[in-house]
Amino acid sequence: MRTSWLFGGTDPRTDNVLAMLEAAGRGERVPLVEDQYSRPTYTADLARALIFLLTDAAGVEGTVHVAKRRPGQLVRRRPACARRQGGCGVRPISLADAGFAGGRPRDSTLNTGRLAGLGLTLPDWTDAVARFCRTIGRTMAATARVA
Repeated sequence: MRTSWLFGGTDPRTDNVLAMLEAAGRGERVPLVEDQYSRPTYTADLARALIFLLTDAAGVEGTVHVAKRRPGQLVRRRPACARRQGGCGVRPISLADAGFAGGRPRDSTLNTGRLAGLGLTLPDWTDAVARFCRTIGRTMAATARVA
């Protein structure tokens, strides 16, 4: 299984969507590459796809690309939940200025046709970001009640 641009974690250093939400909550902006394309994939959907591949599509050999249905750019589709927290939380930068070690392609979209042919199509990534935002909101509310 091969995927790209995972989000849905708990560490803003490795999760751009979470970093965007936390920065918006503090009134700050995080640098986010604006000239790179991929298929952002929510960890919850990746887990669902993994279960599908291990059960319903058991016996499949070779590489299956697991990613969202439509390519996108996180910087162009700032999550509405970040906007509600007081700002978009994003400072657009170019791929050349990102400071990544090693080369990175501008377009790393994966062809998910094989996954669809096996019977699973993941929802659009903007839907996944919205679901992640709802999850983060519930988590933050529960943490505030405990504290």
